Amino acid sequence: MKLKELIAELELEQGLKAHLLGNFYPRHNVRLVDVAVKSIKIYNEHKWDILAGDCTPLNTELPLVEGIQFRGKNTITPSECIEVLKLYSWLEECSDQEDELLEEEE
Repeated sequence: MKLKELIAELELEQGLKAHLLGNFYPRHNVRLVDVAVKSIKIYNEHKWDILAGDCTPLNTELPLVEGIQFRGKNTITPSECIEVLKLYSWLEECSDQEDELLEEEE
């Protein structure tokens, strides 16, 4: 990973920690940061597919850290994680510029 990507990942993790500790009562466990990062990345990597109606990537079961359960199970889907942890601020929108670049590649 490049330095710029490492810094961005660290900033994302720090922002999520602050979000989980400061925006919920009771606070969420900071050990959820890893699954939150994975959920955000899955969404952002597949945003065009999701926009087109293919939500399959959002239904993948992600393991939770030991000792944490969601609705009685040791896994959570990105869709559930995004909803429950209110991660909408970190989701990328599909832009017209990206759409034009995709069309040029085809």
